[in-house]
Amino acid sequence: SSNLMVTNCNFTNNQATTKGSTDRDGRDAGAIWWISSNGKIENSQFIHNTARGWGGAVFYQHASDFSIVNSIFEQNSALQGAGLLVRDGNCKITVKGTNFTDNTATQNTGGAISTTPWNNGVTVDIDECNFTHNTALGVSGDGGAISTYADAVLTIKSSSFTNNDAKNWGGALSHKGGACTITGTTFDNNGQTSQRGGAICMDTDSKLDVT
Repeated sequence: SSNLMVTNCNFTNNQATTKGSTDRDGRDAGAIWWISSNGKIENSQFIHNTARGWGGAVFYQHASDFSIVNSIFEQNSALQGAGLLVRDGNCKITVKGTNFTDNTATQNTGGAISTTPWNNGVTVDIDECNFTHNTALGVSGDGGAISTYADAVLTIKSSSFTNNDAKNWGGALSHKGGACTITGTTFDNNGQTSQRGGAICMDTDSKLDVT
């Protein structure tokens, strides 16, 4: 894989909304479709980007190492993963010092960040991030802020989740994966309409450690 860097950039009002030859074509990644390249986003803003499919701001696929540092994701929307959608497994995702605010998954999971059921081997590390008023209120809405699947390993440190909501599972976090470790993190007023787990909902095969 090659390495790409996005630094001190602003992405505003970009769209991937035109239907292609099939219902899945031509509608993912409102701002960046990041495929087959390791890389980093730093000191950048993604505001009001829209995808008719997955990844309202960023769609990441087919690489092994990706990080987002000191950035802002605000008012992005997509069916799933309105801020960041991670499509494939065997990769490490690091998100540090980044704010996710008012992002919306309109139908499926992850108002701010979502992996997919095909993410075998993905590791997601969240550190010093704020998730505020992100929602997944569609018919399959899980994980108002974050949704992970398969055997994903999730670590969250020194972060905050405030006023996030999901229609089904996990107002702030839905983890249907492997181990999940949460340290020094606050959950406040999440899951106003969630059916299960106003703050956190874990699958029966998941392991949760909160300190």
